[in-house]
Amino acid sequence: MTLQVALCGLAPDLALRLQSWFAAHPALELSVAFTAPDVDSLLDGLSATPAHAVIIDARLGLEGLSCAQELAAAGYAVLCLAGGAAPAGVRRRAAELGLAICPDAEPSRAAALLRQLLGLASGAAAAGHIIAFHSPRGGAGTSTLLLHTARALRSRGLTVAVVEVSGGGGAAPLLGIRPGGGWADLIEVPPENLLGDPWGPDRVAAALSEVEPGLHLLPSAGPAAMDELQPDLVEAVLRLLGACGCACALVDTPAEMTVPAAAALAAADAVCLIGLPDAVSAYRMVQVEHLLTSLQVPPERVHPVLNRVREPVPRGLEEALAFLPYRPWVRVPEEARPPVDPAGRFAGFRPGSGAARALERLLEAWVQEVMGT
Repeated sequence: MTLQVALCGLAPDLALRLQSWFAAHPALELSVAFTAPDVDSLLDGLSATPAHAVIIDARLGLEGLSCAQELAAAGYAVLCLAGGAAPAGVRRRAAELGLAICPDAEPSRAAALLRQLLGLASGAAAAGHIIAFHSPRGGAGTSTLLLHTARALRSRGLTVAVVEVSGGGGAAPLLGIRPGGGWADLIEVPPENLLGDPWGPDRVAAALSEVEPGLHLLPSAGPAAMDELQPDLVEAVLRLLGACGCACALVDTPAEMTVPAAAALAAADAVCLIGLPDAVSAYRMVQVEHLLTSLQVPPERVHPVLNRVREPVPRGLEEALAFLPYRPWVRVPEEARPPVDPAGRFAGFRPGSGAARALERLLEAWVQEVMGT
């Protein structure tokens, strides 16, 4: 059964793009019923043409949000497009009203969110949360901070996928995993085939390596292959991890801003930006701020971390960090040597240590802001 979607307030080129994308992916069971330029036309259209869902552009303002709230109360699946030129105040109001929000006009993302709202099984792809870990310099402890966070989330009963998008792969050695599978099994798959295929989540799940119960790894395919990895495929795989049963995807990115790394950062619900307490990190943090802005990553989505801190932090560094448009930096004290298990794998920071307590505060912020719990 194909479910009908009404579009309201969308620019004609965007409406046509959504209509064409739905038509090209019949397995998603979505079709555009009609398009309306404003709220009044939408209501007239719904009275004449049945629809199961409505997509409303947030640029219609408070009138559009009020209509969206009424339609949601009437049983429609309602999705607000709140990207691009939509005012920040309108986006906040949509969130306050409990409306589902799509942060951009990407058809695959809108389709996944709509399917979730409509209760379709494969719509679970939208339920996964993506957190990208990035440092603009090597050796900042990105992989160890990521793995500690992964195990902390798993201890809360969540299933976690660790995704490598670097050529070398920093997480696999720390987890004691030999390269194989992972991106190598997916790199030749067209992203539209994954998103439009009901078996797409199964193909992604088959590429995961189970490290331990509740913790999975999507390992790198090596430098040459990862250089050819297309950004659309990166986003498609990250979005489908939720449908594989992974509540969280933690992405380990390289220090250099490669195309796969940029795609992961743009798709992430939150970015953990990691630096060291030295002048080199301060300089590169200023540079990466411009890159994140160009990727349309809002400052409020960035969670900055200063790793391996020894007090006092140099004054020049404090001034540089204050210049950046981010929230206060979480400071992770330097640990003598992170513990390993009998097999030599990274086992997380010692419970109750300064590093563990600092990361617990960061984790609480993610649980509340990103996961909404």
